Amino acid sequence: MEEAKKIAEGIKKYLVGIKKSHLLSAVISELQKSNHELMVVESAVELLEAEKAEIEKLLKNKFGTVYDVSYQINPGLLGGVRINVGSMELDLSVLGKLEGSHEN
Repeated sequence: MEEAKKIAEGIKKYLVGIKKSHLLSAVISELQKSNHELMVVESAVELLEAEKAEIEKLLKNKFGTVYDVSYQINPGLLGGVRINVGSMELDLSVLGKLEGSHEN
């Protein structure tokens, strides 16, 4: 944490030095945005905007994180959705259920 504090102070000093200290809040905001994780939502068909909003709301409530979302169509899923966030995968697709029942 000490290293992060030193870096923050360095950025602050740099902005003051170039007479751009008024940009500090904007820089912090941009850094926070870049820290968001990418969420990939695959579905067999194009999702409606209401469905997309519901998925994003549920995941934000569950994980408390704002995600940059990429929606992809994957007809091979047959139905449902598969959601990937970082190394976590939540497979709610028909294909995933069929593969899961085959393993049992």
